[in-house]
Amino acid sequence: MHFPDSVARALKKALVNVFWTKKDLRELFSRCDVPANLTNAQDWNGYKFHIIDPVIDSLNGSPDGLGPLRRILAETLHYKDGNHLLWLSDGQKRKREAEDSLEHLRVLVEKHDASLEAERTKQEQRRREQDERARKQSFSETREHLKQHFLTLYAALDRQQSGYGLEDLLYQVFDLFELQPRGPFRLAGEQIDGAFVHESTDFLLEAKW
Repeated sequence: MHFPDSVARALKKALVNVFWTKKDLRELFSRCDVPANLTNAQDWNGYKFHIIDPVIDSLNGSPDGLGPLRRILAETLHYKDGNHLLWLSDGQKRKREAEDSLEHLRVLVEKHDASLEAERTKQEQRRREQDERARKQSFSETREHLKQHFLTLYAALDRQQSGYGLEDLLYQVFDLFELQPRGPFRLAGEQIDGAFVHESTDFLLEAKW
C-alpha cells in the first residue's frame, strides 16, 4: 500500500530540512536501498527538492518501492531533534524548521497507521463474520443431510443394515455437535453402539429403532 499524498509531501519536506547536505541525502538513499539507477538519474547539481520529489514519487508509485520508502521514513523519523544542524550559520532557524517538519510528519504517520489498523480490524471482523456465516451454513446443510439420511434409514426394509447405518449416523451427529464421538465397539461381549463426551463426562450409547 502506497503512502497517501499528505504523508508523501510531509516526508519530502522533512528530507529537505533534516538532510541538509546532498551528500547526506545520497548516503541515505544508498542505505535505504533506493535503486541506483533512480538515484543516478537525478540532477545532483540542482535543488534538493528537485532530487527528492521524483525519487519519492517513483518509489511511492511502485510495488517494489515500498521497502526503500519505509526505510527512508524510518531513518528520517529516527531524528528526534535538529541539533545536528546547529553548526550552520543559521543553525537555530534550520533546527526549528527540521523539528517542525519532523513533528508534522510524525503526526501524519501516526494518523495513517491508526487508520490502517482500524481498517485491518474491520477486515478481520468481516472475515470472522463471513467465516461464522459459512460455518452456520455448513452446519445447517450437514444437519439437513443427516436428517434426510435418517429418514432413508427409517424407511429401509433391511432392518439389520438400517441398524448399522444408524450407528454411523449417530457418530456423524455427535461429530457435528463436537461431542468427541467414538464409533461402535465391543465391551465384555456386549455391542456398544457408540460413545461421546459432553461437558467432560463420558457417555456410552445404546441405540435402537
